[in-house]
Amino acid sequence: MPRIFVSYRRGGVKARTFRLADELKRRFGEESVFVDIESIGPGVRFADAIRDAIRSSSVVLIMIGPQWAKMTNEDGIRRLELESDHLRIEVETALKFGATVIPVLVDGATMPARSVLPDSIAALSDLNAYEISDSHWAYDVDKLISHIDPDAYVVADEKLNMPGMVSIGLLVLVLAGIADGENDNDIWLGAATISVVALALSIYAMVKMKPKSKKNRAMCIAGMLLAAFFTIGSLGNYAP
Repeated sequence: MPRIFVSYRRGGVKARTFRLADELKRRFGEESVFVDIESIGPGVRFADAIRDAIRSSSVVLIMIGPQWAKMTNEDGIRRLELESDHLRIEVETALKFGATVIPVLVDGATMPARSVLPDSIAALSDLNAYEISDSHWAYDVDKLISHIDPDAYVVADEKLNMPGMVSIGLLVLVLAGIADGENDNDIWLGAATISVVALALSIYAMVKMKPKSKKNRAMCIAGMLLAAFFTIGSLGNYAP
């Protein structure tokens, strides 16, 4: 699994950053994603923590909004011109230590030109940027994840659909129980109960976890249809 550092300007695209970070954590795990405000403990030197985190990261995402290069401090000085600016430190460190650096454009932002960047981070403008739009957020994020680590993307999707797999397993047990048992109420009541659980798991996997692969979506749909069929059939044969 890659270790991912997410760089952002707190006064800029914080909402988009945390939305993306939540999705990355869901796919790669909490421990694999570093977002400064969440990941730095009290009393820790901010600049040192940032540098250490980036040095141990394999991927650095630079979240860039429309005002990313223009934002100023209370004195009217452009923040990127300040050597102590935390975002400038993050970009400098990422470019220096060889992580895969991906500028992520949000809110319709464009890539800043080399001429508007300090010399120490001017190389950022040479990198191919990746755009995430609100209208295609889920699709764009999925593609970004596949660029970060295609294998982890596939494995994560398989894990996310575990409820769908479990529901299919439960339905197999129902079918085996009906085939081996006699036609009595206990068998049908048990079959109906397990079928309802399988139906709930399949719906949960499809609606909440949103599997991305066609195979997993098909598994969820098959689980829902089979579970509904077994539930109706079991209850139809149950005679209290």
